Amino acid sequence: MTDHDEPAATSGGSRTTLATERLAADLPKKPRVHELAKLLGLTSKEVLAALADDGSPAKSASSTIDRDTALRVAAALLPDPAEPGGDTAEEIEEGALAAPLTPVFAPPQPLFLA
Repeated sequence: MTDHDEPAATSGGSRTTLATERLAADLPKKPRVHELAKLLGLTSKEVLAALADDGSPAKSASSTIDRDTALRVAAALLPDPAEPGGDTAEEIEEGALAAPLTPVFAPPQPLFLA
């Protein structure tokens, strides 16, 4: 945690940049893989896979990595705000959704039979 107060929500801007800045403030000099995974909201296996792709020699969740490597891996793993994960409004209007919408819950059943 940092010693300065921050608002609960942001008023705008890039979420990846804000997340990276917050991560940089909360990250120790030599974080362990499991600490980085917890800060990113990912599993240690996902972070270890990204570290292997980056060429880092980390072998387990208790391995330490340097701060620069942690920030590079975090930037690679954080979602890009320019690429939204959902369907666009045009795809929805064109009927691009494959499955029809179904109710999330069933109507309640009577408790007593008359």
